[in-house]
Amino acid sequence: MKTIIGLLLTFSFFASSIAQELTLVKNRKSNFTIIIPEQPTVEEIQGAKVLQHYLYKISGAKLPVKQDRGLPGNNEILVGKVSRPETAKLPYDQMGKDGLYIGNNGKQLILTGGPKKGVEYAVYTFLEQYLGCKKYTSTFEVIPEKKQSKYRQ
Repeated sequence: MKTIIGLLLTFSFFASSIAQELTLVKNRKSNFTIIIPEQPTVEEIQGAKVLQHYLYKISGAKLPVKQDRGLPGNNEILVGKVSRPETAKLPYDQMGKDGLYIGNNGKQLILTGGPKKGVEYAVYTFLEQYLGCKKYTSTFEVIPEKKQSKYRQ
């Protein structure tokens, strides 16, 4: 396991043309929880597990995964079609089976998508494009160590 001291993962996103910044992990600790729907699909469960696994490999922080209980909160990573006003507004009907959505509102990171592989694609896209993770084969991957990561959409 990599020992990363002083790790700061900062992800910046745009929401309604206003830059929003979320610090998901700092000094190997996180206040964030990964939220999946109350009755998650196989793809939503897999997406949450993959996200949890790679965030741990990058930072040493293991974020808890919890099922949605309908009580919105701050410091959440919403994976899949959870019951939140933020995800209810998304155009799921236009995403198709495999479309994806990555965004935030200043309190929550949203990784969701179409009913087939869309959620998993959102997670993998986030890991690859915004965290710099690369998986070349089943036995060869690159997991970067970062002191600070910023993303602007």
